[in-house]
Amino acid sequence: EALESLPTPSGTANLFEAISRAVQLLASGTNLQREIVVITDLQSLSWKPDDEALWARLDDQVEQSSVKPRVWAIDAAEGQLGKTANFMIDRLRLSRELAVPG
Repeated sequence: EALESLPTPSGTANLFEAISRAVQLLASGTNLQREIVVITDLQSLSWKPDDEALWARLDDQVEQSSVKPRVWAIDAAEGQLGKTANFMIDRLRLSRELAVPG
């Protein structure tokens, strides 16, 4: 209910902040297998790929974790970038409450 009451997102994604926050959240967990999955259309504005200092900070943050998370990036555009203006993921629905590796 709290999520439904939030305003509709607008603006550009900040993938550095999102991944950094995910690393922080996983650090407080007890599961020994930690993975972060980023679903993206690979637009550079969200990634800020030229900011080497920013990504070095994220590398340091991951390295300082007692259990280092694996970070995955999935290209939602699947090679279609440039053929449409933008990609968006509305909602993710799992077929069950628990997702397991494999």
